[in-house]
Amino acid sequence: MKTIQQLIQNTIGQLEGIKKMDERGEDCLKILTQLKAVRSALGSLGGKMLIANLKKCSSLNSPKKKKEFEKIVTELSKI
Repeated sequence: MKTIQQLIQNTIGQLEGIKKMDERGEDCLKILTQLKAVRSALGSLGGKMLIANLKKCSSLNSPKKKKEFEKIVTELSKI
Protein backbone atom coordinates (compact mmCIF):
# COMPACT_ATOMS: atom_id res chain seq x y z
CA MET A 1 0.00 0.00 0.00
CA LYS A 2 1.34 3.42 -0.95
CA THR A 3 2.08 6.04 1.65
CA ILE A 4 0.50 9.48 1.60
CA GLN A 5 3.80 10.97 0.43
CA GLN A 6 4.01 8.46 -2.44
CA LEU A 7 0.47 9.30 -3.50
CA ILE A 8 1.28 13.02 -3.43
CA GLN A 9 4.39 12.48 -5.57
CA ASN A 10 2.47 10.30 -8.03
CA THR A 11 -0.24 12.94 -8.37
CA ILE A 12 2.34 15.68 -8.92
CA GLY A 13 3.94 13.51 -11.60
CA GLN A 14 0.58 13.01 -13.30
CA LEU A 15 -0.06 16.77 -13.30
CA GLU A 16 3.39 17.46 -14.73
CA GLY A 17 2.67 14.92 -17.45
CA ILE A 18 -0.61 16.65 -18.27
CA LYS A 19 1.18 19.99 -18.47
CA LYS A 20 3.68 18.54 -20.96
CA MET A 21 0.86 16.95 -22.98
CA ASP A 22 -0.83 20.35 -23.21
CA GLU A 23 2.41 22.08 -24.20
CA ARG A 24 2.90 19.53 -26.99
CA GLY A 25 -0.68 20.05 -28.14
CA GLU A 26 -1.69 16.45 -27.63
CA ASP A 27 -5.20 15.19 -28.24
CA CYS A 28 -7.79 16.70 -25.90
CA LEU A 29 -9.34 13.30 -25.18
CA LYS A 30 -5.99 11.93 -23.97
CA ILE A 31 -5.55 14.93 -21.69
CA LEU A 32 -9.07 14.58 -20.31
CA THR A 33 -8.41 10.91 -19.60
CA GLN A 34 -5.33 11.88 -17.60
CA LEU A 35 -7.29 14.58 -15.76
CA LYS A 36 -9.84 11.94 -14.80
CA ALA A 37 -7.02 9.81 -13.38
CA VAL A 38 -5.73 12.78 -11.37
CA ARG A 39 -9.20 13.42 -9.98
CA SER A 40 -9.40 9.80 -8.88
CA ALA A 41 -5.93 9.96 -7.33
CA LEU A 42 -6.86 13.10 -5.40
CA GLY A 43 -9.95 11.37 -4.08
CA SER A 44 -7.86 8.44 -2.85
CA LEU A 45 -5.29 10.78 -1.36
CA GLY A 46 -7.96 12.82 0.43
CA GLY A 47 -9.50 9.68 1.88
CA LYS A 48 -6.17 8.38 3.15
CA MET A 49 -5.30 11.73 4.69
CA LEU A 50 -8.71 11.95 6.33
CA ILE A 51 -8.40 8.47 7.81
CA ALA A 52 -4.82 9.07 8.99
CA ASN A 53 -5.73 12.31 10.71
CA LEU A 54 -8.91 10.99 12.28
CA LYS A 55 -7.02 7.98 13.63
CA LYS A 56 -4.67 10.35 15.41
CA CYS A 57 -7.58 12.16 17.00
CA SER A 58 -9.80 9.21 17.80
CA SER A 59 -9.76 7.28 21.03
CA LEU A 60 -11.27 4.09 19.70
CA ASN A 61 -9.69 1.24 21.65
CA SER A 62 -11.61 -1.70 20.23
CA PRO A 63 -10.23 -3.14 16.95
CA LYS A 64 -13.80 -3.88 15.85
CA LYS A 65 -14.88 -0.28 16.44
CA LYS A 66 -11.78 1.01 14.66
CA LYS A 67 -12.59 -1.14 11.62
CA GLU A 68 -16.19 0.09 11.55
CA PHE A 69 -14.97 3.66 11.92
CA GLU A 70 -12.55 3.22 9.01
CA LYS A 71 -15.32 1.84 6.79
CA ILE A 72 -17.52 4.83 7.51
CA VAL A 73 -14.73 7.30 6.87
CA THR A 74 -13.77 5.47 3.67
CA GLU A 75 -17.33 5.80 2.41
CA LEU A 76 -17.45 9.46 3.37
CA SER A 77 -14.25 10.09 1.43
CA LYS A 78 -15.90 8.79 -1.75
CA ILE A 79 -18.57 11.47 -1.70
